[in-house]
Amino acid sequence: MAKVIFSFDTEDYINPEADDYTKRICEVFDANGVTASFMMVGERARVLVERGRVDVIAALGRHEIGYHSYFHSVHPNVAEYLDGCGWYDGVGEFLSREQEGVSLVRQIFNRECLWAAVPAGASWAPQMICGYERLGIPIQSDAAITAPRNRPTHYIGQLHLKYNLWLDHLLLADSWDPIGAQFDEHLEAGAQLIVAIDHPTILMHEQFPDSLNFRHGRNPPPSEWVCCTQRPVARQEMALAHLERTIRHVLEHPDLEPCTYEQIAGSFDLAPGGSVGPQALGAVAAHVSEGALCSIETGGNSFSAADQFGLLNHAAAHGGDAELPVLTPLRRLLGPINDVCVEDGRAFEAPSGQVRRAARHVEHDLRGHMPATIQFEGRRVGPATFMRGLARIVGGAAEGRLPASVPFEPAPPLPDEAQMEGLRDLTWKDRWEIFPPDFAGDNLKRHALLQSWTIRPGVEKRP
Repeated sequence: MAKVIFSFDTEDYINPEADDYTKRICEVFDANGVTASFMMVGERARVLVERGRVDVIAALGRHEIGYHSYFHSVHPNVAEYLDGCGWYDGVGEFLSREQEGVSLVRQIFNRECLWAAVPAGASWAPQMICGYERLGIPIQSDAAITAPRNRPTHYIGQLHLKYNLWLDHLLLADSWDPIGAQFDEHLEAGAQLIVAIDHPTILMHEQFPDSLNFRHGRNPPPSEWVCCTQRPVARQEMALAHLERTIRHVLEHPDLEPCTYEQIAGSFDLAPGGSVGPQALGAVAAHVSEGALCSIETGGNSFSAADQFGLLNHAAAHGGDAELPVLTPLRRLLGPINDVCVEDGRAFEAPSGQVRRAARHVEHDLRGHMPATIQFEGRRVGPATFMRGLARIVGGAAEGRLPASVPFEPAPPLPDEAQMEGLRDLTWKDRWEIFPPDFAGDNLKRHALLQSWTIRPGVEKRP
């Protein structure tokens, strides 16, 4: 059974007529007893209050509300203002700019929790993801990374989902049939989750207001914002009819089930922390010792490469000479926040005692993220190289013996997840017409790849 989320990017605060059309979309879902998810731009929520649209707020309030940035395309947008930042100052900058918008949406729609956030177009940044996690928003939808069958995947502390069925122009087409065909294609491909995305404003207007006003870095003052040309009324009505047929198709299909972001969040263990026992720790040590540099699923849980580094380092620093700790803390570390050490390419060997002392120094300095460089034996090595040495020590303890020395061989600076679709060829250049023509996001890419250490598959809770 594939779950279907109907997700609406609700961003148009320029065209007042979009308020009525958004309300009508809510009413279509109400009539069919299905909860939709509306990703709300903070400024859109504010102008609904300013315009006195209590009716629209009430209609939206019957559905799930998420967050879609404060001002969407106004420059500098999220990607633009974070591209020049480091890690922690970037997280702080994001919070200082977006926390007010999140609070505004929560207050206007009387929500204790917003279950999902969606980036504005291609305007996302890794520090943004960390910021949303700190604001208590557990899910990132329309995520950059793409997992097979749209499996929910953890990245930088949030559960990531991908928009994978774009309804906008399908709802505006003369025939409904291509929509049914797309659902069939996803089912045949084994999709576990279908996030059907639409923009209410584009069903009503010939173009996005963002394109008309903020394209290629343009940033006119509000007094110069231009409203969009509306589509013919018959076309708008047909789009609503196609939407209703789509909802009924999902309700009547034996292999489809409507869902919300809150329900997805409730299916997964999103709380950080906890601990692991000797069996899981031994599985992690064996996984890394065999040369793997990627996430692992074992014992009903999943561990990112960063998680594995933290587990192995703690066990090597605090474990006994020939036994594993009874419990090892699971800290869900971030990846490195600086460029990973580039090694000289030479293998070497070090006494186990020295490696364990180095692990204790690392443990002392861990502050929520992995180190980019570990220094010991007069050498500088990257975290993957060091982690493989730790795995040999922990693996030996699991077998009741501590090796006298540990061989080290240079390892890649990034885990296999850096090659996932969405990260492998990551660029902000020419990704969104709103960006200035020369915007490339090179620093964002650097941080995004470093945080590939945090990627791990979502594992559903056991009944």
